[in-house]
Amino acid sequence: MLAKNEAHVLPRAIASARALGVEAMIVLVDAATTDRTREVARELGAEVLERVFSGSLADERNAVLYQAHERGHEYALVLDPDDVLEGELPGILSADVYDVAVEDGSARYLRPHLFRLGVGVAYEGVRHERAVVPESCSRARASRLVYKRLGGGWQDSLEARDKYRMHARDLRAFLEGHPDHPHAIFMLAQSYRDAGEPELALAHYERRLVLEPKDSEQRYLAALERAFLLEHAPSLGGSLADVVGAYLFAHELAPLHAEPLFHLACYLREHGQLATAWHFARRAAELRMPDGTVHDVEVYRWKAIAELAAESYMLGDSATAVPLFQRVLHTEPTMAEWAREQIAVALSGNAPPRDEAPPWP
Repeated sequence: MLAKNEAHVLPRAIASARALGVEAMIVLVDAATTDRTREVARELGAEVLERVFSGSLADERNAVLYQAHERGHEYALVLDPDDVLEGELPGILSADVYDVAVEDGSARYLRPHLFRLGVGVAYEGVRHERAVVPESCSRARASRLVYKRLGGGWQDSLEARDKYRMHARDLRAFLEGHPDHPHAIFMLAQSYRDAGEPELALAHYERRLVLEPKDSEQRYLAALERAFLLEHAPSLGGSLADVVGAYLFAHELAPLHAEPLFHLACYLREHGQLATAWHFARRAAELRMPDGTVHDVEVYRWKAIAELAAESYMLGDSATAVPLFQRVLHTEPTMAEWAREQIAVALSGNAPPRDEAPPWP
């Protein structure tokens, strides 16, 4: 773990690792820490190392991995102090690298969090660092282990605008020496987005779109975020053609992902193009949840189905709508009351309200 002023969340993280059977723990504490992080870590049985922050989170991660290797540990399990682990470790560790399912709100994706030390796995990036895995490493999935991002750490005590402007500052400094680094450019766009600066975010998403690798998942995510900005940021003045084109471009990059089609269907419905929206919603509802890539689980589990149901009903096709509303009723408890109401109205034979938008959370 890396920690700075995380005494309030550290017990939760360490308890989650203890529950998996982890015994050896190393917490690298930023020397600028002013709370009881060091004391709490020691009280919970962790070894505490202290280091002046270098300015690069990747350097800090690599430093603690080096220390773990020097102490004779064979594997590293990486955890942030404001997150937790749930489930079970693999019964036998044989692969060099294990990908772990990450749950971040409704988003799901795989990320290497458990790996053999000394095989060349290293982190890169000053902010939003990521593990780079050599091609020579054997790789498997820790199928019973889940990494849950909970938050509540020191950085979350900052104002969002200040937090993400700080991230942007560090990423800009890194890019001065690495001007075409795809991951840093993407994360800079994300930081500007979260700091509430859509014009800068859009410019850097578009910058990422022209860089190699052009078949990467991250390029698809940049395209999808670009579409979101054009739809939702008034200052960008995205026209209907701009927004539709942006969602279709994202769809072309990842044709088996439902998110671009779902959001495009919602957008077209809201702009009165209901019949066209229905076709995109239908395809989104047909797609199965992808494995391993970043996706919004709620779109696959119920949102695309609910959108298709609402649009079918609004087009006067209650025979198609009612079974879909029933699927939502049995799948998503938070939408059960809405689904019951829609079923009752559809079965009543009343004229569908073509201008009433579904109340998506």
